[in-house]
Amino acid sequence: MSAPADADRPNIILVNPNTSSQTTEMMVGIAQAQAGSRVQLKGMTAPFGSPFIQDEVGLATAARAVAQMIDTAMRSAPPTAFVVAAFGDPGVAEARAKYEVPVFGIGEESFYAAAEGGRFSVVTSTPALGAVIRARADELNLADRLVSVRFTRGDAATLMTNPKELQRELLSQVNSARLDGAGCAVIGGGPLSAAANAIRGEAPIPVIDPLSAVMARLLSMFAGDLMPHGGVA
Repeated sequence: MSAPADADRPNIILVNPNTSSQTTEMMVGIAQAQAGSRVQLKGMTAPFGSPFIQDEVGLATAARAVAQMIDTAMRSAPPTAFVVAAFGDPGVAEARAKYEVPVFGIGEESFYAAAEGGRFSVVTSTPALGAVIRARADELNLADRLVSVRFTRGDAATLMTNPKELQRELLSQVNSARLDGAGCAVIGGGPLSAAANAIRGEAPIPVIDPLSAVMARLLSMFAGDLMPHGGVA
């Protein structure tokens, strides 16, 4: 069976709110591998900000970058949907209020996916965003499902340059999440997606990669099975 023609496939723009084009390529690759030929994926990288969002100031800057990228895309070639690939969902609410195009946040989708299995923990590498993560669960009416937020040890930016050490740290915190009573662990961050996939086979509880969660939702929506969370019918 031949692949659908480009004109027949949904066109998705993955918006990377940080300034690392390498991270954009990695996330697009993971998302495209999951989607196969069913969608067309294009990445956009933040034109300003930081290569790794670590705190609320960085998240606010990322929201402005997301707004600029989405505005640019909407003026030139509006896609079928946007994916904002940062765990704090920067700029998602603003874009939804402005445009009638579904805008998916990987944080939101991973929370919903985790909550389907009961109680869950978030495991991530940015302690300064702990309050934001808890607030996001509260906004989504899932605070009672969030058992704990666990953080890797050491400097996050340095850890990101050492994939094996990052995987060890994430796995250690997933083990701690299990002891907290979590039934699954969300690995909190688009840039952590590759590491999340790498540790899945060793983890004592299911591991949810936010990119995989958002792509599963997108593919179900395009198949006519589901509506987007917070998006447009």
